[in-house]
Amino acid sequence: MQQERDWFHTLAVVYPFILFTVGLILMLWPRRRKNKTNKPDEDKT
Repeated sequence: MQQERDWFHTLAVVYPFILFTVGLILMLWPRRRKNKTNKPDEDKT
């Protein structure tokens, strides 16, 4: 019973951190993708 309690405590601590990182990645991902697609276009021209 104590193990389950500890698991829930770790989840409560880690979950907000995971949510923050996922949100950060989602915000930064489109910018990275645009930079990657723009670089080959510049090389061609």
